[in-house]
Amino acid sequence: MLLSLRGALLTAVALFSVNSVALGPPAPKGLKFRGRAEQFEAQLEAAKQLRPVQRRSEGGGPGTVQNITFTNPLASEFYVDGSTIPLVNWDAGPSWAGLLPISSDPDETRKLFFWFFPPGPEGSLDDLILWLNGGPGCSSMDGLLQENGPISWQAGEAYPTPNEYSWTNLSSILWVDQPVGTGYSVGTPDVTNEDEVAAQLVGFFQQFLEVFSELKGKNFYLSGESYAGMYVPCEFP
Repeated sequence: MLLSLRGALLTAVALFSVNSVALGPPAPKGLKFRGRAEQFEAQLEAAKQLRPVQRRSEGGGPGTVQNITFTNPLASEFYVDGSTIPLVNWDAGPSWAGLLPISSDPDETRKLFFWFFPPGPEGSLDDLILWLNGGPGCSSMDGLLQENGPISWQAGEAYPTPNEYSWTNLSSILWVDQPVGTGYSVGTPDVTNEDEVAAQLVGFFQQFLEVFSELKGKNFYLSGESYAGMYVPCEFP
């Protein structure tokens, strides 16, 4: 089954919002919360008072990307309309996100979460960068939303803003939550070493290229930070 993209993306931006506003002052004494949603709304309102964010109107953001199409009908099931991402108040442009299995086994239940963005107007359609955060177990959505992606959500900000230094200015980027059990990936974690981690990512990448076959043959760059210094040499030696 495919992941509900709106649900996953809403969860992603909500979690980053909670993380960012948590650095602000504590809520007034005596404030009682009846649930997580009520707590989130109160924290978000507090962040607005702390550091106002210059918001962009719809369609006013840097969502222009190079034209890229995928012929496999399955690709459309992963399509993300950049004008409808929750709490992102500009058009971030087209992207593709969701879950893909780590093998071709029809009964495979272990799946990795990915988010793919095509390059901006000055970027290269001939290149593809895969980005991994470290950990082990750190979601690559941290890299996308707080480091090198087109959507930047920094600590203390009530809303995300466009990232003028996004790596998508130069290339297509694929962020992946791996190994299984990391971030929004699903399945029972069972890896015990880097070789097994590598097998999962290679299996996922094979499935990814079956769906997005137009990316085959691109100049491929594997990158990351922190413990990804252990992942990268093992995964595509």
